[in-house]
Amino acid sequence: MMFKKTLLAAALFTVAGFAMASPSATDTAQFDVKIHIDNTCDVHTTAPTAVDFGSHLSTDTSISAQNDITVTCTPDASYNIGLDGGSSGSVAARKMASQSGAAATVGYQLYQEAGHTNVWGNTIGTDTVTGTGTGSAQTLHAYGVVASANVHAGDYLDSVTVTVTY
Repeated sequence: MMFKKTLLAAALFTVAGFAMASPSATDTAQFDVKIHIDNTCDVHTTAPTAVDFGSHLSTDTSISAQNDITVTCTPDASYNIGLDGGSSGSVAARKMASQSGAAATVGYQLYQEAGHTNVWGNTIGTDTVTGTGTGSAQTLHAYGVVASANVHAGDYLDSVTVTVTY
């Protein structure tokens, strides 16, 4: 009987020992969290605004106006902004066409700065505007000049395409 009590006590001690000293083990591993960001530039849909010369007499000369071109590019991304020749197809000979059906046109030019020195065209390295993205909207201005309004009365219009190369 003593042997049974000793065996029972030993069994209980063994079970209690396992319950109290239940070993735990761990293992670790790592994984990467990744993303690839591509450069981008966006000419905002609300811009560019029109270069609106307003109403003028046919005797007026050297008429100036400007617009806003807003672009958002990836931080530190280099970009070039070009303006095409409009419906004339020529940066050197931009023209607004009569909206009344007449064959008349009004010549104009777009410049990179208010002093009207550098024509704004679309040949990278020659007549585009360069910049570096900040991640925020950046506003540039196109400065327009009509040398002479000496044409038939009426409304004139052209459409210029802005191209951002990045």
